[in-house]
Amino acid sequence: MKNTAEKIEGNRNPESKPLAFAPSLSWVALGFLWLIFAMNATSREIMFRVMPAIVDDFNLSADVVGQMVSLIMVSTGILSIFGASWSDKKGLGWARKYSGVWIVIGYTLFSILTGISALTSVVVGFVVLQMIKNMFGGIGESIEVSTVAEWWPRERRGFALGAHHSAYPWGTLLSGLLISAVLVVLREVGECRFY
Repeated sequence: MKNTAEKIEGNRNPESKPLAFAPSLSWVALGFLWLIFAMNATSREIMFRVMPAIVDDFNLSADVVGQMVSLIMVSTGILSIFGASWSDKKGLGWARKYSGVWIVIGYTLFSILTGISALTSVVVGFVVLQMIKNMFGGIGESIEVSTVAEWWPRERRGFALGAHHSAYPWGTLLSGLLISAVLVVLREVGECRFY
């Protein structure tokens, strides 16, 4: 009886199992979710980095730009509470794929639509598409946090959630490097007006 009690207590003790003993699928899930969160950060940050060109192309004032960015960023959080609740109802753990796939489709679709100049030739079209895309992104972020927590053992969730959230600053860094490379290329071909 004592050995069983010690074994159960050992399983509950976070120090009894090194991080390396986390299930391999937990690491795979964390890796994919980290990449998604980093991509989300990159997508948002690129918009801020090219804001001088957006201001120039649409002849926008500082007030309008502030309102535009506020609307886009508020849309990120506005549906995340309802979206997370909706995802919970669709199923937990592996069953989250049923809600996650709709978020991925919506986010990808509206990201692509934002790149079509016929839809974004007026600032309202650009703002509306960015708002919808960010609504999907906000819901996706709340689902990601739940997914990370579900795929990791309780005693290692702090590590997993911390590692997952490190993706945003890394994605921000990568967006700066990416947009710098794009601007250098555009400057070389004479297409860049704000660098």
